[in-house]
Amino acid sequence: SDCKGRDTPMDANLKLPKIEGKCNDPQLQKEYRSKIGSILQFMRMTRSDIAYPVVYLSCFQANPSQVHLDAVNELMRYLKKTASMRQRFDCSNPIEQSVYMACDANWDVESWAGGHINVFGAAWTYWAKKIKLVMHSSTASEYYSIDLGIRELVYLRNLLSDDFGIEMPVIPILEDNQSCIHMANGPVMHNRTKHMDIRFHYIREATRPLPGDLVPRVRMQYHPTNHMSADVLTKALGRKLFERHARILMGHAEVTGLERPLFD
Repeated sequence: SDCKGRDTPMDANLKLPKIEGKCNDPQLQKEYRSKIGSILQFMRMTRSDIAYPVVYLSCFQANPSQVHLDAVNELMRYLKKTASMRQRFDCSNPIEQSVYMACDANWDVESWAGGHINVFGAAWTYWAKKIKLVMHSSTASEYYSIDLGIRELVYLRNLLSDDFGIEMPVIPILEDNQSCIHMANGPVMHNRTKHMDIRFHYIREATRPLPGDLVPRVRMQYHPTNHMSADVLTKALGRKLFERHARILMGHAEVTGLERPLFD
């Protein structure tokens, strides 16, 4: 409780080693798992800003070391400094003009996918997931990320229509990869994308009108990388970018300018 706070939950581009074998320090492992489990509850309920650090650190529970425990303690220092931060929803605008999805991916040796669906100015649902499949390109990673979120987006659209009688217009999906947008909008196939599983092309179905409908359910929209708030769910960022994106997820910053999704 007497620790000094910090501005970000994790050092930028932090990469921790994965230690194989059985843990030789059961006491350290118990402390590590206990802290991860406690922080996980905050992340699941309201703290979308720490989704990536928590999920990333959870990958080392089988055999953590002191360096992993230090990273968890740094995360707790961030939580202490931001203890008063709450998720804030602004219901002044109609819901038809507030729902959008942003997706991003970090293509690396271990690729990560992340995204969020904003409703009334804050993240209604969000995800940070390690991609277990082999991704051959950044486009494939981005496409995978959209596939994770688009089912949730279609579920939300159907929920609003069936249970509340709210007919949603075309919902924008913000994406910073032009190749990914072209794949979603048309049957683009070449050597870099022909290996992709057919299940990922559900995205194409969602971007086309259903039989009897005049407009599709979702629309892909290009969004510059520097303005992509979902980036905070795929990697550890520096202070400036992290604060900018985290405030959008938590509903403490209005999406304006290039960051603003285009609603119908």
